[in-house]
Amino acid sequence: MKAYSDCRGAPIGYETRELHFRAREAVSFPTAVAILRMAISAGYNDFSVDRLEKLLGGLNLRVVIAREFSVCLYLFSSISTLVRVQKLIKNEAQEIDFQPDGSLRLWWD
Repeated sequence: MKAYSDCRGAPIGYETRELHFRAREAVSFPTAVAILRMAISAGYNDFSVDRLEKLLGGLNLRVVIAREFSVCLYLFSSISTLVRVQKLIKNEAQEIDFQPDGSLRLWWD
């Protein structure tokens, strides 16, 4: 959560934030949603945890939370599920692309 400390209104948020961050391990989608709710409860620019949960809730996803200046997520699942995610999220995330490791990268400005 420190990577997004500037999003929570903490007095030292800008001192502790990390603009380039990628978690070491993937977590389940519900766990990722819970973490993001704590870290970015009010959203961040075009990113909304509520919209993400509404669109992708119920899908079998593993998520690596990241920050590449803005919100970034790496999703892991079967290729058919990731193609479905790509279609569901196309009007939400500004960047949606498959990575060499098989993940689907989502980035919001």
